[in-house]
Amino acid sequence: MKLARKGVELSDGRERHLLERTAVRKAVLTDVPTVALPATVGDARARLDGSSHDWVIVVDGEGRLQGVVTRERLTEEAAADGGLEALATAVPPITRYQSLDVAFRRLAPRGLRMLPVIDAASSRIVLGAVTRDSLMAAYWSHLIDEQRPKEPLPKTPQPRDNL
Repeated sequence: MKLARKGVELSDGRERHLLERTAVRKAVLTDVPTVALPATVGDARARLDGSSHDWVIVVDGEGRLQGVVTRERLTEEAAADGGLEALATAVPPITRYQSLDVAFRRLAPRGLRMLPVIDAASSRIVLGAVTRDSLMAAYWSHLIDEQRPKEPLPKTPQPRDNL
């Protein structure tokens, strides 16, 4: 949506291909708030204190994705101090090898703010998260890199004839 507002048409062309060629791993935020079960609502609130994010990723003891809880949801449950299992919302994860195109397609229709990034669908080990902003930053960075002129190779000196 941000790209469309800036006049970048993504239905086809170079921009779409760039989104398809750029891996999510270039947009992953690794310093994201996570809590491991059996955590409480209080544990999640404490993890969000001082965080710029408004969500916390809930994982099991091995680091596998269990869901996401928003700051808003934690505020609604202010009186509760039970487990997070009931509050954690299933959010579709993405692997680090999938494209930015796939990530944008998962975020946009659902109005999500973030996607958890997992190592692989089979393990579901959380590596971090991507947000709309981190995806946009990776896109623009890759676009700038592609437009940057390639430096010419240094010329090798030609041998001189000393005749």
